[in-house]
Amino acid sequence: SYAFLTRRQTQLFDTERQLQTELGEERAQTVDDRDPRQINQNMRLGLDYELNEKTIIGALFSGYNNRWEMNGLSTNRNSFED
Repeated sequence: SYAFLTRRQTQLFDTERQLQTELGEERAQTVDDRDPRQINQNMRLGLDYELNEKTIIGALFSGYNNRWEMNGLSTNRNSFED
């Protein structure tokens, strides 16, 4: 048997923080734009050999590949106002 799966999903995170200090207001904005991709492959190959009516010899070979990669861009913008 052979199975194949591919998964892609864009992830966009946009966060903003504001902090009031004694010196003024501090702001930070972070934007993460990520594009992860996952490819899974699974293979199994089996063989049975009958020696006689009471004896069977079997073998099973299995392989698995999980490839994961991601392209991402992160930007940060900081500002301070007094």
